[in-house]
Amino acid sequence: MKVDRGKVRPPEIGRYWINSHPLSFRQLRGKAVLVDFWDYTCVNCVRTLPYVQAWWERYKDKGLVVIGIHTPEFTFARYESNVERGVKEFGLTYPIVVDSDFELWKAFANRYWPSKYLIDKEGYLVYANFGEGKSTRPNPRSRTRCARSIQS
Repeated sequence: MKVDRGKVRPPEIGRYWINSHPLSFRQLRGKAVLVDFWDYTCVNCVRTLPYVQAWWERYKDKGLVVIGIHTPEFTFARYESNVERGVKEFGLTYPIVVDSDFELWKAFANRYWPSKYLIDKEGYLVYANFGEGKSTRPNPRSRTRCARSIQS
């Protein structure tokens, strides 16, 4: 999805965090941020997690912050202990916020699992991708957009 640069800022984020103290987009200004909406029970999401983890490991020291937003598809996936168990099982080390009440999901007007949003250093949404196809094998255009967001 194409997003008009300099038009859309992301909402502020969540209450319960795993792998991090609470973060806000305001405090992350100056860094590129990849937001990943996922659920540990969603097979399509699970297939993308190794790629998201790899992006975190590869680019975290170059200015990219990855934030996983766990929004549950089923009632049992709302429990923080279950999400923590899933994060540990999948070996995720990047910051994750639990969105059991769908506050962030609604604020982003998100409709799909998984969904990726790229926010540039100025705090604007510059790219969105829905589903697992493109996110599991980022195409040259999305890699370029991400690199530009990290470097600029």
